[in-house]
Amino acid sequence: MSNPRAIFAISTSGLANRIHLAASVIRLGPKLKRMPYIVWPECEQLKAPFNSLFMTNWPIAGQDEFQAWLFRTERTTKVYNLGQQFEIAPDDKEDIMAIKSYTAVRLAGESHAEAVAEENRILRALRPVARAIVRVETLLEKARRPLVGFHIRTGDILGRHFCKDFVERKVNSFSNGVDDFMKEASTVIAAGFDILVCSDDVNCERALAALYPGNVIFQEKGLGWRETADGMVEAVVDLFALSRTRAIVGTSGSQFSQLSASLGNIPLFLAGTGQLNLKALR
Repeated sequence: MSNPRAIFAISTSGLANRIHLAASVIRLGPKLKRMPYIVWPECEQLKAPFNSLFMTNWPIAGQDEFQAWLFRTERTTKVYNLGQQFEIAPDDKEDIMAIKSYTAVRLAGESHAEAVAEENRILRALRPVARAIVRVETLLEKARRPLVGFHIRTGDILGRHFCKDFVERKVNSFSNGVDDFMKEASTVIAAGFDILVCSDDVNCERALAALYPGNVIFQEKGLGWRETADGMVEAVVDLFALSRTRAIVGTSGSQFSQLSASLGNIPLFLAGTGQLNLKALR
């Protein structure tokens, strides 16, 4: 602890939420002359340690290290809770800044565009573990034509998956299914592209593939959903496979859609909004 000042990213949210927050805190650390640390708990939203998903050396704080910072009596702490405050002050005096959030944070008064550009450089250096890379390459080899990615996000916490016990989606807060994506698919395929579809509901993936046989590919999921470590590897495969397409048709409000586009530096169009513009991809 040579630097007596630190900034911690703390999130119990899902994969893309955590990664966006982490990248923003890694970016802010040097600007604030603080050591950045990422707290990565295994909980109902994400039950896999960081190093089981990624090989990049991000500053993940172990429990002992986090407690050594947080519970020292002589160290002062300021906690930001997203929802109360979306920007953080650049001149906080406390030894520790703890940022509890489900998305990226900004310094008060800074340029949003510059912050996003800096965060994207950090995000694009993120590398998945070797077994995820192999699965991404194997999946993309199935494509016969250039790909447009479809990301269909349906719910939070739990989703439908063919596992040992069928798990029902508990919160339907995003897309209601494949309808908007079905309409976009005909346009994409007619323009000479095939589709990589990724969803938290395998029924959506299979419905799209059944409607356009031979033009839609998707990852065959295993026995675990996102509440398992294997299921989280599947999520990483979806994320990085989407980032390798020419553009993404995504779900409004989904940070997973946003992150996959940022990782690949590719356009993101929201399904059912009239945004889709394939001319830019030719």
